[in-house]
Amino acid sequence: MIRLLEGDMRELIATSPDNSVDCVLADPPYGETSLTWDKRVAGWPALVRRILKPSGSLWVFGSSGQ
Repeated sequence: MIRLLEGDMRELIATSPDNSVDCVLADPPYGETSLTWDKRVAGWPALVRRILKPSGSLWVFGSSGQ
């Protein structure tokens, strides 16, 4: 079974139990533009680690910063 959650990851993680998620797919803001929403979220990988199962995966979209 696949369950997709969409929304502000800080809110989703806050309500998720420890070691309860198999995979997190993230496209976080990179702080490379002047857009108001494009602000880095400090410490988010540690938040994700709490909810990932020991065999879980974290997939993150990246940017070359150029």
